[in-house]
Amino acid sequence: EEALRLAQLALRLDPALSEARFNLGLALKLMGRVGEARQVFSELEARSDPWREAAREQLRSLPEAPEARQ
Repeated sequence: EEALRLAQLALRLDPALSEARFNLGLALKLMGRVGEARQVFSELEARSDPWREAAREQLRSLPEAPEARQ
């Protein structure tokens, strides 16, 4: 929860900070908030950004979304 709070604080200070956005995704993933983590990583992956490939790897590691299994 502390990592989540710190990532959110960093993003409030600088919304363009990709490293903080990536860390937000990691914190959400570790907390089991997979849908939210998927959205954060998807947003990063869509950018032309140094964190793009790391976000792509995280997306691959997430469990399949329930709606995709149907």
